[in-house]
Amino acid sequence: MACGSSRTGSPFTFTWTINNIYKQSVFYLDSPVFVADSIDKTKWRLGLHVAGWHRSTTGHLTCVLQREKDENGLGSIYIDFQISIVDETGAILRSVREERYRFGMNLACAGDTSYRVVKNLIQIKTFVENFEKYLPNNTLTIRCRMWKFGCTISRTDLCFARTILDIEKRCFVWSIEQVFFISPGQNRTIHVPPYNKGSSSLHLSLSLKQNCGEEIFSIEMYEVKNLKHLYCEISIINSEGKIIDCRANRIINVAFVNKKCQLFQAFIRKSKLIEDQKRLLTNGAMVLQCDFQLSFGVAFNQIENYREESSEIDVAADNEETATSSPLCHSSSSSNKVLEHLLNEGTLSDITFRAGTKSFLVHKNILSARSIVFKSMFLKDEMENKSKVVVLPNIDEITLRSLLLYIYTDVVEDLEFGNAMELYQAADKYQLTDLKNICRKFLMGNLCRSNIFQVLSFADIYQDSRMKKAAQDFISDLGNEFTSSDEWQGFKKRNLELAMETMEHIFSRKRMKTEN
Repeated sequence: MACGSSRTGSPFTFTWTINNIYKQSVFYLDSPVFVADSIDKTKWRLGLHVAGWHRSTTGHLTCVLQREKDENGLGSIYIDFQISIVDETGAILRSVREERYRFGMNLACAGDTSYRVVKNLIQIKTFVENFEKYLPNNTLTIRCRMWKFGCTISRTDLCFARTILDIEKRCFVWSIEQVFFISPGQNRTIHVPPYNKGSSSLHLSLSLKQNCGEEIFSIEMYEVKNLKHLYCEISIINSEGKIIDCRANRIINVAFVNKKCQLFQAFIRKSKLIEDQKRLLTNGAMVLQCDFQLSFGVAFNQIENYREESSEIDVAADNEETATSSPLCHSSSSSNKVLEHLLNEGTLSDITFRAGTKSFLVHKNILSARSIVFKSMFLKDEMENKSKVVVLPNIDEITLRSLLLYIYTDVVEDLEFGNAMELYQAADKYQLTDLKNICRKFLMGNLCRSNIFQVLSFADIYQDSRMKKAAQDFISDLGNEFTSSDEWQGFKKRNLELAMETMEHIFSRKRMKTEN
């Protein structure tokens, strides 16, 4: 590590993926604690606070970069950092930078603080109005890049973490017959059984109560174990299924009193039902459409992958890649055929992987021998006596099949541009370097004008310097006509930082050619 100007060299990059975020979610989340080896082995975590998704909300999504206590006893350090919301390709959607912020552990020292609150990342209102853009498939991805102020780091450190929220969505119709015959103090109930094993059942009660001389229907919910927050919408619907009247409620930190929680203390007045029964009732029944979102906290919160790369490693890997035979070359060895048969038949398998609707019967010893990530996962699961069925998040069944085929046989079948990216991500996640090199080589060899921005953004998020250089060289070779095009201008708007970095690369490349 050499000293120099601010924000020089490679950053430490922490990418945090959060699954199962819905529009009405309410949460304060902490990422797993991560160690920035390249920044004096200091420990950190990110915090994220969302207090609801009302369009009228003027607040912001709040992010916190927190320094944790570590064993090295290091005092205050100055950090440049950038916190961004990124899309599936790694393109920056929103970003906040801060320079030379002092993170210290001695809170008694003036100016020392162990955390920095970033409040202006994005307005919650903007989140709601562009939900699919910022949270594709209900997934939010936060990327934090950190530089130690005044020092140059020669290697790239990447850390990937995932948090999965335990959310259940329940939708059902409740038909309350002869609603006018309900007397004060009486109630009607509905019991909604769990959708599947392990999920929760719901028990609701509608009752008639006196309030200031008027009869009002209220709705309560009976206790649900481990429930943290809830959001519900209960609508009166007509015989055609159209919503006539809707009530919504959000409860943060659900509290049950006498094993009940009040959802709507004044859902509707009985007099209103009588006055407007033709519109509100269906054959004398009040039909309610009920939509619930139940939050039980965090189901998964772990570091998934950690990797260090240096320029020396890149050179060595380049040499290995040059010596590697074509990735589409199929081995005909008998051992590979036996292993492929073992994968296809699942003979003597001891664990099941599931992706989408497809299950794969696999073998821990084979997977552990090829991937240290799988080995660590299996050892941890054995200690915790976890299920023998593992649902792998964020990988489709086709990609998982290709990944397993490579692990068992060293064969890559039917590689195309789209699945090469998916397979690269899986190889990166499970630290299969040779497979990653194959996918990289394929992507670099199939660059074209229509996919260049996708590859460049992809290489940037995975800090793949070779793929990134190849993409930037390709853009440079296209010339001024391309960098003056509408395509380039559109990319610049979506990812200004990467576009500027690419232009710097192009100018540097041209300058070197001129000098030579």
